[in-house]
Amino acid sequence: MPLAVTADAAIFELDPEIARFSGDVELVHGSLELQTAELTLDRAQGEAKAEGGVLITNPDVRIAGSSALYRLGPGSGEVVGASYRLPSIHARGDAREAALLGDDKSRYRQITYTTCSPDSDDWLLTAESLELDHAEGLGTAESATLRFFDVPLLYAPTFTFPIDDRRRSGFLPPTVGNSANTGADISVPYYLNLAPNYDLTLVPRLMSKRGIMLGGEFRFLTERSSGELAAEFLPDDRDYSGDSTRGGASLNSTTRFNDRLTGELRLNYVSDDDYLEDLGDSIA
Repeated sequence: MPLAVTADAAIFELDPEIARFSGDVELVHGSLELQTAELTLDRAQGEAKAEGGVLITNPDVRIAGSSALYRLGPGSGEVVGASYRLPSIHARGDAREAALLGDDKSRYRQITYTTCSPDSDDWLLTAESLELDHAEGLGTAESATLRFFDVPLLYAPTFTFPIDDRRRSGFLPPTVGNSANTGADISVPYYLNLAPNYDLTLVPRLMSKRGIMLGGEFRFLTERSSGELAAEFLPDDRDYSGDSTRGGASLNSTTRFNDRLTGELRLNYVSDDDYLEDLGDSIA
């Protein structure tokens, strides 16, 4: 794999075969780019050591840190004091240490992970370790805790979730909010890839004023038809004066009978007149 280094200044030693670069240093090795202030390249060992701040980028991830060791042969290495970003899904986090494992994999120790905007950490996943497999499109966290405004909501010894838009079962990024009707409002969707032509998303929803709701959406596609069936159920609404058991459902489907005839079916139900105003318009 070709290797190229540019820098403001360089010193070369023949025995041992070491090159020291300083200034605005950039190393390019295949699809990986490493930027730093000081770089020591040991050709005999096949290693590059970076100091004075490091930024490593490849098509899948960007990692910044205080220092790094990169092995040219396997395309692996470690970054100390790391912050990382996954541009494809707008995810980011920090780690005590990040390791490039080669084969489109990376591992992080004592991490945070979120898809919130850079100026907000409303929801945050913390874990002892996180492995990202970009070839499979999966992230796997160990000893993981999901937090909302630093309040622990969910703990899992192993937590697997998708890191790209491929269809596969796993947790999706949570949705968080706050309103006068619901109080703190947190949804944690879980996607089930049941078959190529149908899937199911389950959405537990915690509302501090009202309780816990379970929602779901089933999508289907056949040779002639397509549609979505959505439903929500709140067994005990603590903030409603009427019947505390509330829910809603909707079915939207389209069927093409032939080139000239198409039919559409729209069925909608809510348990009471106040449902959409109190609990949002996800069913609508």
